[in-house]
Amino acid sequence: MMAGTALVIAYYFPPLGMGGVQRMAKLVKYLPKCGYDVLVLTVKPIRYPAQDEFLLRELPATVKVYRSGSHDPARLAHLFHIPIGSGAMASMAKNKGLFWPDAKIGWKGPALVLAREIIDWHPVDIILSSSPPITGHLIGMALKERYGLPWVADFRDIWEMRPPEKRYADPRIIEKSNALLQKIGRTADAVTAVNASVGKRVSSQAIAIMGGFDPADSSKSHGDPSRDTFTLTHMGTVSEVTPMTPFFAAAQIIAARNNTFAEKVRFVFIGELDGGRIRQQAAAYGLADRIHLTGYLSHADALREASRAGALLISVADGFPETLPGKIFDCLALPAPLLAAVPFGGEPEKLIASTHGGFSADINHPEVLADRMEALFVEWMAGKRWVKNDLSGYTRPAMAAEFARLFDEVRGNG
Repeated sequence: MMAGTALVIAYYFPPLGMGGVQRMAKLVKYLPKCGYDVLVLTVKPIRYPAQDEFLLRELPATVKVYRSGSHDPARLAHLFHIPIGSGAMASMAKNKGLFWPDAKIGWKGPALVLAREIIDWHPVDIILSSSPPITGHLIGMALKERYGLPWVADFRDIWEMRPPEKRYADPRIIEKSNALLQKIGRTADAVTAVNASVGKRVSSQAIAIMGGFDPADSSKSHGDPSRDTFTLTHMGTVSEVTPMTPFFAAAQIIAARNNTFAEKVRFVFIGELDGGRIRQQAAAYGLADRIHLTGYLSHADALREASRAGALLISVADGFPETLPGKIFDCLALPAPLLAAVPFGGEPEKLIASTHGGFSADINHPEVLADRMEALFVEWMAGKRWVKNDLSGYTRPAMAAEFARLFDEVRGNG
């Protein structure tokens, strides 16, 4: 592999926590082992619900992290000690396109000023920008145009949780957003994405580089599943795109016919969540006393908690077959099987099937999901351990090696 220096543009970066941080944090951790020095351009502290200092401490000492100012709402809320508007208000602003392409557009100007200083200080061989937010790609595009450096645009999602046609009501904003995606696809030297379904929305030549788990994390996290309760554990965000009610409905169906299941089932939610809403939803299915919320845990602590699960829950709403939650790889690396309520034929179902990672059911069929859940309960009662296929191709070091090979190829074609 070539030696070189990569400038990584990532708004969401440690010490921020939660799932959106992991892909770039782990890539930056392992790229130096693939021959690339790494410079990171990110934002100064923002108002954000979760911090994970460990993710910052585990980065190699050679990684240099530069933090620019920003005029975006999260940065301003931090500076002036004011709460960010309610989720409903923020969602309304996004849906109407008041912040376009996203609420981080105020980061672009200050980030470009600092990026130019970085490039003046350090020879840079390649630029990698990450989204969401799409603003990161606007920064990468501007730097390519100014310096002629090769640029790779990486997509964790098509846009921001939802593609433009599901984000905006105004057809003009949808058209403008899709046009920007196409421009990124034409301008970047390479487009990468977490899966082919996401990538093809940007470029027919997009390269799928899946996420993965960090072996250094998984080696510390394994524990024995609880034998007292059948624990169904969910890590991360719960939203309309990742609903939990299908699992509650399935559990209610089983509890009506299986008294032992009714006595032993328990749901554990790991993350910064609206506990009142989750308990209210569970109560509608007679499960209010079966809910435990841990609150936000560091990535390492979340994995330790999840290692005690009887099954690990993955949910993706109908209409989002391209969505592949990053946490699915961490779940695959844990001992318990996955139980997924996802769109039929979507990316999560395909990955779980190919790895023998657990069971999937169409999110619109609670009876089928109940059958899958009960089958896992029977296995748990019998003390059987789920055996998954070889996962060596789904690690963070393997992901970093793929990026490094692509960097070499792009630079060689420059």
